[in-house]
Amino acid sequence: MLLQRALPRLFARAAPASSGLVAGRVRFSNTPDEGKWGEKVLLPENYKDDTGITGLPVVPNARQVLIKIYERTLDEVARLIPDPEAPYRADVEAITKHRLKIVQEERLHSRIEERIGAGQVEQLIEMADDELELVPLAAEWKLWEDEPGREIPIRVIQDSSMDAPPYSDDREAPKEGAQ
Repeated sequence: MLLQRALPRLFARAAPASSGLVAGRVRFSNTPDEGKWGEKVLLPENYKDDTGITGLPVVPNARQVLIKIYERTLDEVARLIPDPEAPYRADVEAITKHRLKIVQEERLHSRIEERIGAGQVEQLIEMADDELELVPLAAEWKLWEDEPGREIPIRVIQDSSMDAPPYSDDREAPKEGAQ
């Protein structure tokens, strides 16, 4: 009970207005008041319990992680694909620079998510990681280069569940006098 009363006051004294903390409510556990909502306390402004996506954990410092991944991606794509006119490099740099600028401008994860519009920050981290892993492969494949006689493998998937019934315009014409 003492901790329940002291916690909000502790945070209030220790947190200046520009500290990045916001008011929140906590649910007590392992106390006589277990399950009840307690007093308002100050929580980090990017605080969330979970992502709501199974298997995708919360990343409390997602902004810093994104900045590092985006900077590494820009370095890798410039190092591995020397031609700045290569379509893949140009596209990756444009998207990554745009997202990096947003992440550097915004402190709140919710604002980053809103401005980028591609999911939660944790999902953005996964996408950025995937792109970073793809850069060396794209540099090796050089798919933007047109080589005579190069065959690009195309895999066609036959799935009968996706077959649509054949289109037919054999509808019966309305009978005369029928309403």
